[in-house]
Amino acid sequence: LATVGFRNSHKGSWFVPVEPARKEGSIVVESAVRLGFVQSGLTWSWGQDASVTCLTEREALSCFISTLREEKEISGSEGVVLLTARQDVSLAILISALANHNLLDSFLGVVDGLGDIE
Repeated sequence: LATVGFRNSHKGSWFVPVEPARKEGSIVVESAVRLGFVQSGLTWSWGQDASVTCLTEREALSCFISTLREEKEISGSEGVVLLTARQDVSLAILISALANHNLLDSFLGVVDGLGDIE
């Protein structure tokens, strides 16, 4: 189970539920349900009313890159630096997922730096 969440200055917070049925690992349905995921056939949704259809990991990462690009254009910034609040493995996991979906070059075309606040 995974999510992509981020905040920008023009749209506020954005939370994307990522399709639990990914090619690696297996889903513990009970855990997925406790986290708010709902399965209908082969399709997963998120939320009690099942109104938020999950994206595949690739779709969620592509949306993230598009939003970063849009934020950069709207703000007129010269560059984008992506920061996490803590020193942890989240950036490594992000880079790995981007590479796995052949999106790393697209990401690096928008993002100029990565780091953590700690």
